[in-house]
Amino acid sequence: MVVLGHGPLRELADPSVWRSGLLERAWRGAVRETAARVLLAGAREQLLDGDDRSDALQVELERGPLVLPLRRRGPFGLHWPELDPRVIRVLDPRVDDPLDLIEQLSVRAGLDPQNRARVSLELLNSLVNLAQARVADELRQQLARARARSPAQSSADPRFEDPEQFVTDGHPWHPMTRTRLGLSRAAVVRHAPEQLASTWVGCVDIEAELVRVAGDWADESARWFGTPPPGFVRVPIHPASPPNLRRLFGPLFERGAIRAVERPSLPCRSLLSLRTVALAPTRHLKLACPVHTTSTRRQVSPMSVHNGPQLSRLIANIQRRDPQTAALRLLPEPAAAGLEPDRVGPSAGELGAILRVVPPLDPGEHGWVCAAIGERWPGTDELVLERACTGYPGGRVERVTALIDAWITKLVPPALRLFSIYGIALELHAQNTLAHVKDGRLVGIWVRDLGGVRIHTPRLAELPNIQAPSFADRSFILTDDLDEVRGKLEHTLFHAHLTCVFAAAGRLGLDERECWAKLRGCVTDCYARWGSELDASEARRRRLATDLDALTQPQVRAKALLRMRLFERSSTYDYTRVDNIVSGHQPY
Repeated sequence: MVVLGHGPLRELADPSVWRSGLLERAWRGAVRETAARVLLAGAREQLLDGDDRSDALQVELERGPLVLPLRRRGPFGLHWPELDPRVIRVLDPRVDDPLDLIEQLSVRAGLDPQNRARVSLELLNSLVNLAQARVADELRQQLARARARSPAQSSADPRFEDPEQFVTDGHPWHPMTRTRLGLSRAAVVRHAPEQLASTWVGCVDIEAELVRVAGDWADESARWFGTPPPGFVRVPIHPASPPNLRRLFGPLFERGAIRAVERPSLPCRSLLSLRTVALAPTRHLKLACPVHTTSTRRQVSPMSVHNGPQLSRLIANIQRRDPQTAALRLLPEPAAAGLEPDRVGPSAGELGAILRVVPPLDPGEHGWVCAAIGERWPGTDELVLERACTGYPGGRVERVTALIDAWITKLVPPALRLFSIYGIALELHAQNTLAHVKDGRLVGIWVRDLGGVRIHTPRLAELPNIQAPSFADRSFILTDDLDEVRGKLEHTLFHAHLTCVFAAAGRLGLDERECWAKLRGCVTDCYARWGSELDASEARRRRLATDLDALTQPQVRAKALLRMRLFERSSTYDYTRVDNIVSGHQPY
């Protein structure tokens, strides 16, 4: 059952929408979308016997083969199912039972009853939240049309103006795309970015000896939340956190080592990750939140608290020295605070905050999250992608083509150079990147969230004049495994980010294969150019050639997102093998 509660989206909506079959459509659509994701991921990750070589996926199940029609084949085995009832009149009835499908898949994977129940609960929670998100999207469209009819009576509302709030289905392929275990239905409606997106941030004061502080935390915290008493550090908390914190740290509350701050909470707007909020136009705040979303519990680890300011300074230093990396603008994390694990134990990550700085924007200038690029602009049939290219000349296809050319140019070379020269793979998921659009043209790409960065320690260490920061002990961002760092780059840049962007362009008339051909040309040009630089040593030239070969091999490994949930992994990855369209072989 979809439960919206009584909030602005429901109260403002035309009551007739509730009598038009909206809830039934949303529920049925979410059920089938979830089932299709289970089947597609199961086949891609070799958890099911499947054949996806035609315009349908065929998988072998207990009661015989199941055929799932495909709306569009995608690269890296990432396909889109055809579930539109106007196109497909009859679907296999097993697509209406995703819980049975995940149970069959879990049994085949060898999971015990306890873990099978855990996986089913994650999937069911996602399904309900997905249906709820689709209802909210329909209400948003209806309300936006009403606002357009009476603009003088409509006040500014970022839920209709910032694509951060438009992402409806969440992760484009993950079966647990909308899992939010730990939050009640009411809390999801209140805080979810696609719902009301309202987060009132309060604070606690913590004895200073219990707190790990990094960067300019004292000044930034005092600016936004006031000055704590002597001997204490003030840390903001997500409104869903207090019961969890009192359960975990009851003795510390009882003796006054952690104290609730008696001052009005600050109204903030939830961003795409739900636990990160817009504190002000130029400040975002990443908070620990007692929720499990998609693949992991959303903590603020003590390592992240320490590493954010250090990593911000490292990349800023590199970009000052090497302008070829500067087209990617990192949103720095200059300040953070969290609990010390040596003082409070393994639950330290349940209380913490990281401050992120966002550039100020002039009129006509926007920072739009890339994950929303294929979403509808509320009240219209336009995609966000179309809004991002209105300043280019020509018709729609010409404008979108110019945008894709700019996107490749501004995103790919600096990302590849940071990896091949400096050993740094940024986490370039579409959720972690923003398109900087000015007057209808792409002028840059911003990168936020440093928690998932991977650094190849040997490459960084061999560079002259670049001093590696003192990262926190046991930081998983550091590794000697070059394949792991390259895999982070490939997965986030090619498999996740550009697959979504090119697919949105394909919906607007571009040939996706031509987009990938341009990408391949950009990659080979980059490595040829860097190999011919006057200061490039023979060792660097060999390494660049090796990197190019690895990035363009016919098959590559890819993150197995469903397998990781079955075996409950988050910071350590499972992989599958997929055809690599970057090789130029056009395998889909």
